[in-house]
Amino acid sequence: MVVRKPPDELMWLLATISLALPVAGLVFCLFGALAMARGGTSGVTYLGIGAACIVADYLLDIWLARCVHVGSDDPDLNRRGSRHVGRLVVLEQPIVAGRGRARLGDSWWSVEGADMPAGSQVRIVAVRGPVLLVEPQSDSDPLRGEVN
Repeated sequence: MVVRKPPDELMWLLATISLALPVAGLVFCLFGALAMARGGTSGVTYLGIGAACIVADYLLDIWLARCVHVGSDDPDLNRRGSRHVGRLVVLEQPIVAGRGRARLGDSWWSVEGADMPAGSQVRIVAVRGPVLLVEPQSDSDPLRGEVN
């Protein structure tokens, strides 16, 4: 289901209403509870109006959240490892049983790949969480780049 974004003026109006609805709902509920405590029959009506205001605010908040899309010019901003894909690095510790370590800048990274000795040159091919996936770098690779 595609939700179309309404004009900005309408969004601001709905956001302002969304701020006032829960306050109005609580006031109606308190007034209704006081009226019922004094024995009045209109208390139930005020409780219903208060509950309707709170439910309407909840539904409006859900709808507003679906209309607003917050994007980024840099989708990999908080994925530190993804910016290293394609780089060449030298293994600081050997890859044994599929796991080793490499140094990138001032950080140590866990790496996974085929078993290789320390000092081997590898290319970062993917990232899985905090682990860099690497493959051996051959001398005939046309994408040969700068080693970190």
